Amino acid sequence: MTLNKRWFAILFTVFAGCTPIQPDKQAPTASTTDAAPVEFALLSDRIYDVAADKRNIWVATDKGVNRYIKSEKRWMGYTVQDGLANNKVSSIAVEPEFTWFGTESGISKLKNSTGEWTTYNRDDGLPSNRITAIETDGHYVWFGTDKGLARYNKPIDIWALRTTDDGGLPSNHIIDIAIEDEYVWVATDMGVSRYDKKIDSWTQFTKSDGLADDKVTTIAIDEDYVWFGTTNFGVSLYSKTDQAFVKTLTRDDLLKTNKINRIVIDGLYVWIGTANEGVQRYIKSVDTWIHYSLVDGLSSANITSIVPDGAHVWCGAREDGVLRFDKINALWTTVRKAEGLINDNVKTIAHRDGIFWIGAAMGLSRFDSRSGEWKTFTKARGLITNYVTSVALTDDAVWVGAAKGLGRYRDDRWKFWRKRHGLAGDFVQAIAVVDEKGLGRHAKRIVLV
Repeated sequence: MTLNKRWFAILFTVFAGCTPIQPDKQAPTASTTDAAPVEFALLSDRIYDVAADKRNIWVATDKGVNRYIKSEKRWMGYTVQDGLANNKVSSIAVEPEFTWFGTESGISKLKNSTGEWTTYNRDDGLPSNRITAIETDGHYVWFGTDKGLARYNKPIDIWALRTTDDGGLPSNHIIDIAIEDEYVWVATDMGVSRYDKKIDSWTQFTKSDGLADDKVTTIAIDEDYVWFGTTNFGVSLYSKTDQAFVKTLTRDDLLKTNKINRIVIDGLYVWIGTANEGVQRYIKSVDTWIHYSLVDGLSSANITSIVPDGAHVWCGAREDGVLRFDKINALWTTVRKAEGLINDNVKTIAHRDGIFWIGAAMGLSRFDSRSGEWKTFTKARGLITNYVTSVALTDDAVWVGAAKGLGRYRDDRWKFWRKRHGLAGDFVQAIAVVDEKGLGRHAKRIVLV
């Protein structure tokens, strides 16, 4: 936002309730011109899953969930303080009404329209609280766990379970789920199961049927084939026409490695995330493979998840954050956790002239991207409370919204306003700096909304 240097207004809202992370529209980028751009916004660099809908990119980490709002170009975060069952999130599935999160303590469901959270665990019908995979299918949501498979019927609120005791599954350790019109495919550590929706029957496939290996890590479905990635033996292709495995891809063919973590279909492309060789893209129309590695801008060679999103592809790295690939410009950008933060539960980020102000649940951090210096503010160092909800910058001050009022930091001094000073309430949810033209020379205004 471009500000008039003389006149401005501070516009903020006072709200009672929880506050989401509200980072600024941009984040710091690496100063080295030879390196790929880097942004700092994540709760953690350890990424387990990435999902996308029309408005958001969702990132599952070991310290909560990050959400990137595409239209606003800003990051938010959710932890157990906001409603997650557990901060270690393994999987995400999105649909118009709900977003589902698999955790170490069951399932968390976020109602997109209201922000209401619901938790499901073994007491509700899950075979285990450790969720390994989620996939939506109309009225149903399928959940993989380390002790079997669960299907939730949303309209009638009924759970159905399937384990090896019921037949159909080669193992109770579910790794991935993929769904097409007729079938539900389930990957395990001992082979694959296919559920026929029409006749309610299960079929198992193992190495003896043509799989490259029984330890299947990922499943993807296109118009002709079902693609299976394995832990150490490459990729198997199952022909829908022939109803059989017809091809295996390994390092002896065009793969850079046999260690496959994720396969995703993206129109004419097949994206493959590997455990040690970065990303490969297969262009089906011209039968061509492209390899992306560290020298191309990847922050890691161990890719755990991939999600196409229009002109971009988002990838999760095992220990190195999120990678965003611009298909048009062939440019990789890395989004990572900002080191030096007072707390991982980041609520807001604002920056100007290379200085980043990062508000968190335990205080405020200042990062100078030019020198790499960090400075921390807490209640012991001038804040009225450690819980910072929002930050906005003007030419001469830093404005901080908090759980106990509005603060201004100027000339190394803090000043705070609370309800008793005229605020509608103590809990300030957001601050926006607005260019107010025509207010008169030297005019300043604080507008309450």
